[in-house]
Amino acid sequence: MTELQELLDACIRQEIFPELKDELEQLKVKDKAGKLSPATRGLLIRKLKQVLDKNGR
Repeated sequence: MTELQELLDACIRQEIFPELKDELEQLKVKDKAGKLSPATRGLLIRKLKQVLDKNGR
């Protein structure tokens, strides 16, 4: 599992973005399939880390 997938899992498990659960699941599938650009992956990783840190992981 990639770092991005782990972060998405954490957000889904902790229900940090309950209204975005489906979108987070889709991002996870796209990442696993290699369909996200490195720039998109990097941005998502940074943003998700910030949110998780603010919510106490």
